[in-house]
Amino acid sequence: MGLTQQIGASSLIKPGVCTSSTRPASPYTGQGIYETDTNKTLFWNGTAWYPSWSTAWGVIAYTKTNTTNITYTAEAVTITSSSFTAVANRYYRVTYIEGTTYGSVPFEGSIRTRLDTLTGTLIGVSRVIVSATGSTTAISTGLFTTTAGSHVVVGTLAASTGTGTAYRTDIGASIIVEDMGPA
Repeated sequence: MGLTQQIGASSLIKPGVCTSSTRPASPYTGQGIYETDTNKTLFWNGTAWYPSWSTAWGVIAYTKTNTTNITYTAEAVTITSSSFTAVANRYYRVTYIEGTTYGSVPFEGSIRTRLDTLTGTLIGVSRVIVSATGSTTAISTGLFTTTAGSHVVVGTLAASTGTGTAYRTDIGASIIVEDMGPA
């Protein structure tokens, strides 16, 4: 693989071309590469390979479930995102979608997203009106920053009165975590 190099008299710099398994063994800070197997352009920041700092990096964690119905009263974790590695000073957006929910009695409930645990930092919250005879689809979104390292986002449901059931066999539930760019 050719390392970053100057091209002729125009002094243009081009990234080295490689695959994700043949990256340079001793990269220098600021070195750019283009991976032919992932179609990614990445830069070495002195510690790890990252896309351009000033752009959004897109979806970094996604979890979907549609196999197990969940019954809830007090706030309870109902879905957990895939683990993702956060980078300091970046914005992340989380979207939690819960398909069909019914109540034992009509109630006002909530759908929340929290960082790491049931008692973790509240990221997003939405109120949901749940009917005993009908259904509702709930969505919670939130924008957050966090410390660098491994994290998960948990989705929770809570009923103000009675018992709610999230039916997962039809639509299911999902959590999407996206990198939105520098903070």
